[in-house]
Amino acid sequence: MILDPGKPTRIRFLSFAGLLVTAGMIYLGAVWPSLYTLIALVILPAPLIFAGAMMRPLALAKSPKIRAYLLICVCISIIGLVDELVWLIFLQGHRWR
Repeated sequence: MILDPGKPTRIRFLSFAGLLVTAGMIYLGAVWPSLYTLIALVILPAPLIFAGAMMRPLALAKSPKIRAYLLICVCISIIGLVDELVWLIFLQGHRWR
């Protein structure tokens, strides 16, 4: 299991990665007002929870509801960031040529 209570170092690393991904999505929602803004509002608490999990990793390992919320936030953030990257490369790339 990824969030094994006996592995606080792994939980801290995953929390750091989740913090980066969700913070990136919130930044994208703040800079680029669109659907990303609505997504950023939904995942707004996630970076704070990830930061708290880096301090106390065992608290995150014991709560399945918070883990499910954070997993959904990370998945939505990755999909949103990849969508924006694809849009920038393929749909806006013709302007740079």
